[in-house]
Amino acid sequence: MTPLKQFTIGKLVLIALIVGVACGTTQAVTTSDPSPTSTSSPTSGSTSAPSLTSTPAPTPVSSVKLPDDARSLFEAWRIIMEDFVEIEDLDPRVLSDGAIFGLLEVLGDTTISISQARDFSFELKNVDGYFNVDGGDELREVYEVWAYAYTNKPDSDIESFDLNEAAIDGMIAALADPYTAFLSPDDIRLEQEDLQGSFDGIGAFVSINDEGYVVVVAPMENTPAEAAGILAGDTILEVNGEATNSMSLRESILRIRGPRGTDVELLVKHLLDDVTVLITITRGDIPVPSVRVNMVTDEIARIRIDQFTRRTPGETEQAILEARDLGAKALILDVRQNPGGLLRETVQVADQFLSGGLVLFEEDGDGRRTDWPAQRGGVDLEIPLVVLVDQFSASGAEVLAGALQDRNRATLIGTQTFGKGSVTHLRGLSDGSGLYITFARWFTPLGQLIEGEGITPDIEVLFTEADDAAQRDPQLEAAIEHLEAIIGSDT
Repeated sequence: MTPLKQFTIGKLVLIALIVGVACGTTQAVTTSDPSPTSTSSPTSGSTSAPSLTSTPAPTPVSSVKLPDDARSLFEAWRIIMEDFVEIEDLDPRVLSDGAIFGLLEVLGDTTISISQARDFSFELKNVDGYFNVDGGDELREVYEVWAYAYTNKPDSDIESFDLNEAAIDGMIAALADPYTAFLSPDDIRLEQEDLQGSFDGIGAFVSINDEGYVVVVAPMENTPAEAAGILAGDTILEVNGEATNSMSLRESILRIRGPRGTDVELLVKHLLDDVTVLITITRGDIPVPSVRVNMVTDEIARIRIDQFTRRTPGETEQAILEARDLGAKALILDVRQNPGGLLRETVQVADQFLSGGLVLFEEDGDGRRTDWPAQRGGVDLEIPLVVLVDQFSASGAEVLAGALQDRNRATLIGTQTFGKGSVTHLRGLSDGSGLYITFARWFTPLGQLIEGEGITPDIEVLFTEADDAAQRDPQLEAAIEHLEAIIGSDT
């Protein structure tokens, strides 16, 4: 198995285990609780959302007092109307159509069209200030449909949170933006833990099999899972007495995780001897390294960055110093399969190789520009450098590669990158959920748009299925050859 293949498997499983949500690079993970205030009039333009079958609509009740947790829908509406990167093309009616469609869909009601739902008339109580926002008239229509859904829900298990989520998901679908997303409180917890670079749990890469059970891909080294005898291929049948095939993978992960020092009881079927055992594991603090270093020749080191977490800048600096101690005269920075992570930490990694100057700039929906400069004091400003990229290098990986390319600091080798240049941040809602919102676009120092374009390598080298089968890495080989020529010419 090639080194690339090992990295690939580890990263893909890591995403399934730890992240649980899309891995776009985030500028910040912040919470906000916007309060109702008066703003300007709505914008217009865009396409229309789908409508349902047109038949006579039922007569709704005339008065509804909305519960306090209906507020998160207002918060999401305001965040989208104020922050979304394509604000000039955002039509409040399209947004409301999406929300109404989501509400009617969660009810399973195909007898009402969106236009009929807009004609519902309610005396809405407990909504002071809700509609003094951009698109306030359309938002009122959404809330009237929300009130209908709340008073006519077919299942008592449908809560106001479910209606909020349905409406917000409908608005997001109407935006047609792949990086704006709704996150439940559990999703936010997993996301924040992942970007911290550590979590409390047992330390195992897991997936799910065809029967819906959790399967251990591999225990992490020096973790409670490894100490308890958990092996690759083992099936986790139950977590604290609950069958894992009765819940989603995310739910299973949340139950396996927990505060360090606490116990979790797992019913495990071992692959090797087909024996089922009940294992109690004490959870611990599980670090998730994002950077690895190894010498690929006597004079060239490869530094592999899996993603950009809080730990990454420090780990990168340590990897550079370790490579130097091992005698490296050139470096290969490998960001293949890297989906991104935290923007500030991405810039701090670039700091190690740049002496000041611009790393990137971003522009929001109003055309405001924000520059991200490199800080002086990097530890490897002159060492010959190659950056390996591929079609799965995205977001922060593209920011780093584009900066080093534009600044003539590194040669890029591999294939065209993914093209994820949308700046997203997490805005918290009052019910504990959150909204990832795309609010800006990234550009390289020379002004190249990353979104939808990607970064073109200086030297294109493909990595094919035949290469994988032969355990050959032509991109790494090309990087070594390129750097050896540079080292040789300098001696």
